[in-house]
Amino acid sequence: MVVTVKSKNRKRNDLPPELQILWDKDRAKKADYKRARAHERKRQLGNPFKTAKKDKGKKKGKSNPDESDTSESDSEFEPEFEEITDMFSLERMIRVFLRDLGRSAMTLPAMDKESRRRVHLLADCFKLKSQSKGSGTDRFPILTKTTRSGIKIDEDKVERILRASKESGPGSNMASFNKAYFKRKDTGGAKKGGGHVEGEIVGAKAAKIADTNVGYKMLQLMGWSEGDRIGLTAGGIIDPLTARIKRTKLGLGATS
Repeated sequence: MVVTVKSKNRKRNDLPPELQILWDKDRAKKADYKRARAHERKRQLGNPFKTAKKDKGKKKGKSNPDESDTSESDSEFEPEFEEITDMFSLERMIRVFLRDLGRSAMTLPAMDKESRRRVHLLADCFKLKSQSKGSGTDRFPILTKTTRSGIKIDEDKVERILRASKESGPGSNMASFNKAYFKRKDTGGAKKGGGHVEGEIVGAKAAKIADTNVGYKMLQLMGWSEGDRIGLTAGGIIDPLTARIKRTKLGLGATS
């Protein structure tokens, strides 16, 4: 038995005239949709951020700056991303935007939810109001100046965001970014506020233990007196064990 496969045109010709009209309209609609998708792909070639995915569902009961009101028309906003290639260039553009007294808002290209979250974090460092508009793959953030914008910029947080973006890589997920963002930066030097430094002896500047100390009294009851060695045969140590601060990643005993 031979099975013949009908072509699309033969299938159309087998339909009644009224259904052929509907067939042609459907094919034209699909062709328009295909051209629109091709145009969107070309537009996204200039987008430095990861393209958004379609939302499969939204959680209720949580407020998020990303879920702001989208009742206004989005057609009036034209993304200004010709000079933005990554979070570092975005940070530079924000500083230029703050110095530009003639502009009150800056529109960014469409991007996915995680990229918008990073933009919101960066905007908060500069005291900028950030919100997202649009829906689906066309959702994009807008940064707006406030009376506090540019005052007391949180430079430490800016550095952490940029470092985390670089370490986690472009298009990374929230977990990768958070792991790099919350990682403590170890410089091997002193902590802020006068903490311990590399090689410092713990308790070196502590006051001498008084004879009223419980441990001191226990040693005296066992026959020990100040200046004696410890141990049954009096052959133990005189000075207490010392602990040194180690903040670098060198192995124990290594010098370089």
